[in-house]
Amino acid sequence: MNRKAELEALEWNEKFKFPMKVILTDGTGIQHETRTRSIAWISGGRAVVLVEGRVGGYLLSRIRPALEVLK
Repeated sequence: MNRKAELEALEWNEKFKFPMKVILTDGTGIQHETRTRSIAWISGGRAVVLVEGRVGGYLLSRIRPALEVLK
């Protein structure tokens, strides 16, 4: 297992509860406001979380709390 990813998921889960509003940045750079549907976990050695309106886990690096202002 990827220890860095494990720590990233653990820290996310300790800091944030679900469901919560988040901003997801998709592969084209477009930002979407959505909500988490799960706690973070490891998939393919990377920390991911489920979000509403999307299939599969999204990398935590593409997710941030919606408390921040959309750019």
